[in-house]
Amino acid sequence: MSLFEELKRRNVFRVIAAYLVATWVLAQVVDLFLGYVDAPNWIMHVFLLFAGIGFIAAVVVSWAYEMTPEGIKREKDVDRGQSIVRDTGRKLDRIIIAFLAFAVVLLLADRYLRPPSDNASATTQRNVSAETSSAPAPADKSIAVLPFADLSQAGDQEWFADGLAEEILNALVKTPDLQVASRTSTSRYKGSDLDIPQIASELGVAHVLEGSVRSSGDRIRVTAQLIRAQDGFHVWSENYDRTEADMIGIQEDLAVKIAEALETTMDPQALEQMANAGTRSVEAYKAYLRGVARESQVTADQDTQRLLDALDLYRQAVGTDPRFAEAHRRIAQFWQLEMVPSYTFTGLSEASYIERLNNFNVAIDQAIEYAPTATDRAGYEAAKAKVQVSVRAIQLYRQYLDARPNDALAQDGYLTTAGTFSDQAAIADALGRLRKQAADSPERSTIYLSSAYIFENPSEVADFGLKQLRRWPQHQGILYQAHRALMWAGRAEEGAELKQRFERLAGPNLLVTARQACIEGRRNDAEALLTQLQNNRTGAEDSQLWLLLKMLGRDAEASQVWEPYARQGALFSLSTLLTYTIFDPAPFPALVEALERQGVNRPPPVELPYKCPPPEGASIAVLPFVNMSTDAENEFFSDGIAEEILNVLASIPELKVAARTSAFAYKGTNTNISRIANELGVNHILEGSVRKAGNQVRVTAQLIQASDGFHLWSDTYDRELTNIFAIQDEIAGSIAEALKVTMKLEAGLSGNLTGTKSIAAYEHYLRGMQLWHQRTLASLEQAIEAFEAAIAIDPEFAKAHAGLALSWSVISGYSDKYRGVEDENTLAAARQALHLDPDNAEAKIGMAVIYRYNGRHAEAREAFREVLQSSPSFATAHQWYGGLLGEMGDPEAGLEEYRKAWSLDPRSRIIGYNFAWRLWGSQKNEEARQVINEVLEFAPDFPDGVDFAMVLSILEGQCSRAYEYAQRLVTILDKPAGSAELYRDLCQSEDSPRQQDAVNTFLSWDRFGFADPAHPALSYDVDLQVIFIEQGRYDEFWRLFENSEFEFWTLAWLRSIQTENAIRLRCSTRWKEEAARIEMPPPLVPVDCSGVEPVP
Repeated sequence: MSLFEELKRRNVFRVIAAYLVATWVLAQVVDLFLGYVDAPNWIMHVFLLFAGIGFIAAVVVSWAYEMTPEGIKREKDVDRGQSIVRDTGRKLDRIIIAFLAFAVVLLLADRYLRPPSDNASATTQRNVSAETSSAPAPADKSIAVLPFADLSQAGDQEWFADGLAEEILNALVKTPDLQVASRTSTSRYKGSDLDIPQIASELGVAHVLEGSVRSSGDRIRVTAQLIRAQDGFHVWSENYDRTEADMIGIQEDLAVKIAEALETTMDPQALEQMANAGTRSVEAYKAYLRGVARESQVTADQDTQRLLDALDLYRQAVGTDPRFAEAHRRIAQFWQLEMVPSYTFTGLSEASYIERLNNFNVAIDQAIEYAPTATDRAGYEAAKAKVQVSVRAIQLYRQYLDARPNDALAQDGYLTTAGTFSDQAAIADALGRLRKQAADSPERSTIYLSSAYIFENPSEVADFGLKQLRRWPQHQGILYQAHRALMWAGRAEEGAELKQRFERLAGPNLLVTARQACIEGRRNDAEALLTQLQNNRTGAEDSQLWLLLKMLGRDAEASQVWEPYARQGALFSLSTLLTYTIFDPAPFPALVEALERQGVNRPPPVELPYKCPPPEGASIAVLPFVNMSTDAENEFFSDGIAEEILNVLASIPELKVAARTSAFAYKGTNTNISRIANELGVNHILEGSVRKAGNQVRVTAQLIQASDGFHLWSDTYDRELTNIFAIQDEIAGSIAEALKVTMKLEAGLSGNLTGTKSIAAYEHYLRGMQLWHQRTLASLEQAIEAFEAAIAIDPEFAKAHAGLALSWSVISGYSDKYRGVEDENTLAAARQALHLDPDNAEAKIGMAVIYRYNGRHAEAREAFREVLQSSPSFATAHQWYGGLLGEMGDPEAGLEEYRKAWSLDPRSRIIGYNFAWRLWGSQKNEEARQVINEVLEFAPDFPDGVDFAMVLSILEGQCSRAYEYAQRLVTILDKPAGSAELYRDLCQSEDSPRQQDAVNTFLSWDRFGFADPAHPALSYDVDLQVIFIEQGRYDEFWRLFENSEFEFWTLAWLRSIQTENAIRLRCSTRWKEEAARIEMPPPLVPVDCSGVEPVP
């Protein structure tokens, strides 16, 4: 008898079958029980170990022993004629059948009775369980590719394990009818001990692919198994034991086998294209996989060096195989993200924007050229069109997604591009695609939430985010985006709860904290966050800085954040901001032109609904009153009414009043009240109208609370023109009462705030003030005539004398013909004004200016202090006082006064121009550039502003830009041809002869006629002196100084400049001698010459 027949006779096979079936049933019972009691995993391991030992014992016993009516006996002791092995076999058959039936029952119990396994915290379990029961079943054709485990003895194959898993994932994404969880979502499960059903539930997939990698010598072993999450069934598994040379084949075969196991609709040819690794070079593929692995690890450890390492590896890959399209695409993606200001890891390279753009173009063009399929090519071309700011990108993304609808990166690109070009149909299409997949995908939920709050009902979008959080309570992306949607929906309390959850999970986030602070009205907290950000700024936080400034309502400063990008011509970088509906492209002409060229009709920017309230404390801007009269000549009268009310309010110490220049900048515009208040930094607005007919006047005024548009007070006055003064006083008093600030008006003073009872004199005065604010030579000459006419009618009109003093104090800066008479005329007018009204602030300012320009610094300082004590909102006084302090040798204190002036009057081109100069002198070059750019934004033809921009460009060595500004000045000032070339040549340090020729030309001039159209000067002489100092041309500086009419003022002004060359000059013997000669008082803060090498 053969061995097989003997084994069969002795029932060994039946015993083996019965043992295995019984062991499996017992294992299921034990596993089910252990699941209920949450027992540790090692208990099951011990059970299986003993079961294995028992199996060996069962086989030995069934061979060596036999069951008899007398019990168990050794087989050799049993008479074959009396053997009952057949009966025993039938009993074993029945036992096997019984266990099999019981096994079926257990399978059903395991499916319906097993509790969900979750090794997370009890809190997370409670959060998840409620939603799990109601969560929709994931799509059957859905999969998550978990990071493969590196089981190599040396542990040196992690790069291959991570890279292989991601490449399988990337291949599967190309399958149209297969939903694939993203790498970002799956990477957090690396090394996790969560079981498969829990992972699948959190990722919203029906299947999970897991695997491992081992290596030994030149051989690699890859094990992979596709598991159905519902019951743990292994749909497919495979072991690959091959050489390194076949690693590409392993990846491609794995992708195909998985797609086939999930019964996708792709035909064999399409499957082959889907799985194609893109290269046949093993060395290129190894470098590529290493790069992919390095890139994927950044999510976990935030080590940005890994991205630079990945870039080098991708370069190695294309160096080995120049036709490796996907490696080129990865290189292009690196450079593309380097041009996106809001990208978390931007700014890794020190390359300029142009260099980054060129690097992107080279890489993406190579990817397009070697694209393996037309679909791949469309995806690459879409990325290129997006960077080119071309609306064609929308069509290309749509074409790509029609073939590969599950590519999350492309879905995000499609949505943001649609937002960039305000294509409402494409936006709706992109959101619709995402919404269909978002139910089972935390990543797509995040992408959907990141934009849907803008284009759909924000409250409904917030509800969707909260629903997804019940399913994925620890997903940072959904938490962040859901919180933002709640802010847009105005749901502050729910937002506070989500903020706490986010911080418990990921720590504090500046924007989350700032949004919550603003919606709760905690402006001071948001301001503190801004200070913190500015103090710790490295240059990579531009997007955060911009958003925080927008929250604080500091829109002009927010726009300035992007000025460096505009100067670099960073069109794509700026275009990425168009996805924010709060972004205004108007300050960036190149961007506006790009949109207009493609027929894009972008809606006006929207206001942030959770913007911080205006600064605390009573503050107000008085807008110019609208002239409702039929005679346009009465415009000065309506402006004057508003200005007089402003002046009365400015005398109230408790009240911050926006300066006239800034408030009147909104004249004739349709800017809404909230925006005006935010830009001027006030919380109240006064607006009104004036209708004048014959001897009758009607004045209407309303005081508006900026935060909500509520009218705190309004009134209409119908009076005879002779009562206009009482109307002004009454309006000012009503405002003071509404704002709960104190106006100290003595009884019977009504009408005396204006200073005259003559309507004719008052009208001349109003016209004079309107002309003074224009600050041109012609307007100042006309202002002097108007004030003199007012004084002729009412010689005791103090304000008219003060206006005359102000006009004379500044006019010599606009024409040489008034030099020598301005001091006498200013002093005479100011003294008469003070005689009539000892508290007149304008007259005191006029006196202070004369003191300042004549070197009487101590008297000037005392006069400025007195004015600012009684009129703290007098912006011009802060400006001139700041200049004085700088000239007295305390530039830091002077700079603070300039900041106050700019805060009070952010639309004053004169204040902005001088503030920019003082910032540069304090070596705050970038802030100086920002301020002058802001000035030129609202006053593009302001010659002094363009002059400073030109000088700053020369000082920075930006000769092309300096030449552009010089050409603008030639046009604005109608200067002779060739003027601009002089300043261009002055900048050209690499061309010494041309530069020296320009210097010689400047030194040959006997005067600098900046405002004279016949004179080629495009700057003031002091500007040229500064340039000479910074170029180290000290001899040339002294030659200019010797020809200067204002020796004292020149040296005083240079005291405010703190550059190294200026300090060297001030420490020189020549400087000290000149200062002593002209009897210049010692500086408030002496210059420290220790360690300074003075100029010879």
